Amino acid sequence: MPGVFVCAAIAVLCLALAIVLLTGRGAFLVAGYNMATPEERALYDERRLSRSVGCLMVFCAVFATVMALACWCAQEGLMTRGAVTTMGTVGALLLVSVIGGVVWYANTRCFRRPKR
Repeated sequence: MPGVFVCAAIAVLCLALAIVLLTGRGAFLVAGYNMATPEERALYDERRLSRSVGCLMVFCAVFATVMALACWCAQEGLMTRGAVTTMGTVGALLLVSVIGGVVWYANTRCFRRPKR
């Protein structure tokens, strides 16, 4: 049962962070961006960067919710532990690919080309 509560708490936390980021005001939460110099920050579209990371956090919240439900189903005997492990593995691989996509998007689409 603790696994269900931990996954649910992570989902709620991710959803709260996603709301802040999707409003375009959460750039201070993005690792690397908050430590950049003002000149480096000027090279990125802050609102677009915040929204892209917010979409990632929504995906993380959905993933944590699905895993919480899968853990609950396993505890109730509705799913086998093997099925939960398979779901977790596939979800983790999907999560890694989504993170890679967000990193690519942040480095290409959120980047402003310097004016010459």
